[in-house]
Amino acid sequence: MIRFRGPSDAPHSGAWTYLGAGVSERRELEALYGSAPLPLGGALHREAERLRGPFLDLVAELGRDQEPEAWWAGTLSWKSWAASDLFWGCCQLAAGERLAAEPKPLGAAELTVVVEDPWVLRALGPAVAGRPRVDVAPPSGLVRRRVAALALGALRRLYWALRIAASRLAHLVLPRPAPPAASAVLLYSYVTPRAVAVDHGWADAYLPGLEEELEAGGAAVYRTADPDVSGYETTLCRKPRFLPLVAYGTLLGFVRALLARPPEPPDSVRLAGLDIGPLLEREWWHDVSRKGRCAHLFFLDAARSLLKAAPWRAVVLPWEAQPQEKFLVLAAREAGVRSVGYAHSTVPPLLLSWFLGAREAEGCPLPDVVLTAGEHPRALLAAGGLPGARLANGGSRRFSAGGPKPLGPPGKDVLVLLPENARYAEALLDAVARAYPSGGEGFSIVVKPHPAEPQLAERLPFPARAADGALEELLGSAACVVFAASTAGLEALSRGRAAVRFRPDALVDVHPCDLLGPDALPVAGEADLREKVERARTSPPPDPATYSGALERLFAPVDRPLWLKTILSK
Repeated sequence: MIRFRGPSDAPHSGAWTYLGAGVSERRELEALYGSAPLPLGGALHREAERLRGPFLDLVAELGRDQEPEAWWAGTLSWKSWAASDLFWGCCQLAAGERLAAEPKPLGAAELTVVVEDPWVLRALGPAVAGRPRVDVAPPSGLVRRRVAALALGALRRLYWALRIAASRLAHLVLPRPAPPAASAVLLYSYVTPRAVAVDHGWADAYLPGLEEELEAGGAAVYRTADPDVSGYETTLCRKPRFLPLVAYGTLLGFVRALLARPPEPPDSVRLAGLDIGPLLEREWWHDVSRKGRCAHLFFLDAARSLLKAAPWRAVVLPWEAQPQEKFLVLAAREAGVRSVGYAHSTVPPLLLSWFLGAREAEGCPLPDVVLTAGEHPRALLAAGGLPGARLANGGSRRFSAGGPKPLGPPGKDVLVLLPENARYAEALLDAVARAYPSGGEGFSIVVKPHPAEPQLAERLPFPARAADGALEELLGSAACVVFAASTAGLEALSRGRAAVRFRPDALVDVHPCDLLGPDALPVAGEADLREKVERARTSPPPDPATYSGALERLFAPVDRPLWLKTILSK
């Protein structure tokens, strides 16, 4: 017998497993059951691999007849694990359906599957209907979640509107440069405390050195940034040739953005034979609950005004296929301005926002050229739907395998590098806490939060210390690095430090690195994290030269002539 239940309806005895990633919810269930859930054994990862292509094609098909601006402003077209749970929900649905088809799922004659998301539970009902020895409880809380989405959406939009109005007023009052009268290059930049901390310039983490190279090549360079960033108005106005995008938005564009709503989802859509209609409805309510749609549409309105206000030669932007990036490309295309995107990192195959479904490239706002950090990501993007003629290997401006020198002898610490995504960070912290409930024995566990999410290391659930210093310094005292969903572990390997990549059993694997084998980059789950860390911590440090070739395929040396030719060519 297999029972699918929501967290509040589940019995508190017998074998059980968990379809979800809530750390506190899972710990509460463990206390009630008196045991840990049976591991999924990679079931979710197998479904993700199987559904990847059909999901990309389905999203492309759903967007084919949509109004372009409304479609590209939403979370569904974005396909990002950081903004949408849709693909994850589809994988949970498929994994649950397969468990229901097994005579002894996960080796248990009687099994309760606790389903965290009621929309997934709702979709499971018809997916397994009529099967013997399968019982699915009706989901609870859907009405409450719809009401909460409406309320959250209204409050977030109101807060967004007030912040945009205040930021615009500040930029209108403060002095700012006029748009260039002659041809110039516009750099789209991310505003972070570190980026703007320098007195007059810009500490650009994504495009370091590019401004100086362009100016040496005879091009004037201006910068702009997302209007949705506030609190830096005075600092930004001190920067030379910074044009605040928020000052170029129109009142009509602001009102239209504030009142925008997602396109209605279809009632029933099949993905690999499964009806995911309930999950598409969930995605619609999720979009309603966010202020992102407003922010992206206002971004487009402001970008159109700025790009028509001067004879721009080109616009250059970090490229992660985010909605605001697509809208900047769209505005540049309308203004007849060349757009150059920089895919600055690795391109994990299951980070779906990078990739396109069948014929999606025909309507997707893509840069005229996308420069990649290495040959491997270029090949992956070409195979994943981006036209090959638009792709070129520009090399890694952020990190090059031949650049950093190996560090000295390793220290004793285990350095845990948290990713930006809160869900992955919480899963990693929970796994380390289970592996080392009393902390390190004879060594320290040091937790470094992502610069964009420093609060994730404020309350550590095990004896450890949080550190927000430079990665260079922290690597110097580390024997081993544990990371998830980021490129930080690859940098550690290049500096002669052992690394272990954590892959949560309950989440989609968004950072596989198929160029490095398990000896160079071991992959650990919750069950074997301590074993893998101890082995890496006590083994001789790795020699970066043994896999420098693979790293160079990921992060090639910068091809500066190609960069200048791509940006400045007419």
